[in-house]
Amino acid sequence: MSLVDRLEEPEDWKNDIKNRLSNTKIYLKTDYKLHIQREDECAYHCQQYALSDPKTPAFRHVCTHKHLKSCDRCDLFTTAIDKILEAVNSCQLTDKKVLLQDVQCSERQISEWKSHILRTVNQDEAHHDVFQNLKENQLLIVVDWAMKFLPHLFREKMSDWFG
Repeated sequence: MSLVDRLEEPEDWKNDIKNRLSNTKIYLKTDYKLHIQREDECAYHCQQYALSDPKTPAFRHVCTHKHLKSCDRCDLFTTAIDKILEAVNSCQLTDKKVLLQDVQCSERQISEWKSHILRTVNQDEAHHDVFQNLKENQLLIVVDWAMKFLPHLFREKMSDWFG
């Protein structure tokens, strides 16, 4: 049973929230990476803004534009989370703390997924730039430790793992 189903809300409200979350998932899996740009007026799509660290000046970038636009597809997630939090806070269930914790954990995980997609797009652009600027006498060696060695660990027998 999902968190939304446990709430004491009408079925049409639950279906709307599920639809918003489903559309958010589809958007993040398909179109989100296509909307990310180096500079964009939507804060969710602006690489410079999203990759900046407001606490560390060396890693901070001040955009030359304002983030006045908002993407309706990015806002699906925030509005769904806001509605869920509002419903959880107003409900009379005994496991209210558990529900709040589940919502916060889920929100954090989806935000981390969104950040991962953003970093992937940024890294792909960096790879592309490096390949474009390679001289005739230069080469690039890419060592992907996770792909090369981690799968081997998961194929080992338990007795080998524990010695």
